[in-house]
Amino acid sequence: MNEVLWAVVAIAVLAFTIGALVSIARSTRGLTNVGSLTWALIALCLPVIGSAWWFLVGRRAAREAASTKR
Repeated sequence: MNEVLWAVVAIAVLAFTIGALVSIARSTRGLTNVGSLTWALIALCLPVIGSAWWFLVGRRAAREAASTKR
């Protein structure tokens, strides 16, 4: 039972991190190449915290930067 719980947690963390990486890759209008790389490294090095940080802070900042570029 314990192994199943850890497997579910690992799959959830992996899915959350992949979702963050896909979101970072899709937000090219609001981020520079260095910004995208930085966010991707943060999400990879700190999977839960980095991905959550991207969804809470980074995505909003990237959208605002994209709207001011127009």
